[in-house]
Amino acid sequence: MIKTADVVQKLWNRWNDGATYRQYVTELIYLLFLKLAKKTGTEDQLPDGGTAEATR
Repeated sequence: MIKTADVVQKLWNRWNDGATYRQYVTELIYLLFLKLAKKTGTEDQLPDGGTAEATR
């Protein structure tokens, strides 16, 4: 299980790697969405693989 501190560190590292504010917020929302899907038991309804950019 990933600890909250590990997720926060990964996000801050991404921010420090030159990600834009929009990219940072998008990744944060995506992680929260995945966490919510796991807590509600709807993970099996998520599409497999790919990224948001690939589906546009």
